[in-house]
Amino acid sequence: MTEKIFLKRVPKSIFILVIYMQLDIFNLNFIDTLRLQESKLIKDKEQIDMALDVIHRTIYLLENEKEVDHDILVSLLASMQNEKKQLELAKGIIKDDVMKKLFPQRAKEKMFFEKELLTFCKRVKENCGRPADNSEVKQMLDDFYSLILDEVDMDSSKELTDIFSIDINVKENEERVEAYIQEIERFVPTPFTAEEKTWLEQITTDYMSLLCNQKER
Repeated sequence: MTEKIFLKRVPKSIFILVIYMQLDIFNLNFIDTLRLQESKLIKDKEQIDMALDVIHRTIYLLENEKEVDHDILVSLLASMQNEKKQLELAKGIIKDDVMKKLFPQRAKEKMFFEKELLTFCKRVKENCGRPADNSEVKQMLDDFYSLILDEVDMDSSKELTDIFSIDINVKENEERVEAYIQEIERFVPTPFTAEEKTWLEQITTDYMSLLCNQKER
């Protein structure tokens, strides 16, 4: 192997170590160099591990769904890639134990939730424009809220307000939650059009009203 080929194949960190091994004295500068290289390699490894995890989860989705809407896939990928950022933004707003449930460590649990979320997004696009009391729309919302309640270990949609670590009835805190949602949307773009977002907000409000009326009877 020529020297030129050797230099191309040997990682920079190892190459520096080889050079230093030619010296008779190892000083503090050498230790600092190793620490810098160690830090860089750890950071690189974290990025590579994250990329492999995202690829693995995306392959799973595509293999199961065959075809995925472009906007939905972009949104899911952004969510996967920005999990750490989402956790940081949620601190002080959403309870830590709830965030751990919504962002589990096990890949199997992540992929299950992402598959269900993908299904929900597809159903939103298919049902857009229908009223909240439409059987397919109602089933879509029933399934989605059941999914969320299962994820956070709660029994009713009324309990969902308990996911917050702050009192959201206080105006200042309402503004904090709104700012949090806007910040999340910067990193995770919505998969829905403006029309779909408006419709989803309306039928969700109508759906929650129907649930409240049923409980009061």
